[in-house]
Amino acid sequence: MTIPITERRKNARLTCFSEIISEALDSQVAKPRLRNISTGGAFIESAITLPTATTIPLKIKLKSQEIEVQGEVCHQQAGVGMGVKFHSISEAQKQIIENYIWENSVALLQQLGDEE
Repeated sequence: MTIPITERRKNARLTCFSEIISEALDSQVAKPRLRNISTGGAFIESAITLPTATTIPLKIKLKSQEIEVQGEVCHQQAGVGMGVKFHSISEAQKQIIENYIWENSVALLQQLGDEE
């Protein structure tokens, strides 16, 4: 018997550990970081978590480019981080994220191919 798995995500997501800046998440314990990102949102590792439905401004550094977006907390895990859905994201910002995902996915596949 096969149990169907339902994937709620609509966009390709890449595991990454990029810097993220948000005054709402400033902590003297540890700086927040992206665990993964897609054009629709991200998971932010942070010692500070915010309540679901909280809107926060985010500045995300993806290699040499930086984007500023508004995010809404969709879920949170105390002491671990939170899932954030992007709002008011422009097509240009989506393109930056898509390029980042594509470039890093290709690099990962090349690295895996070199190991064989």
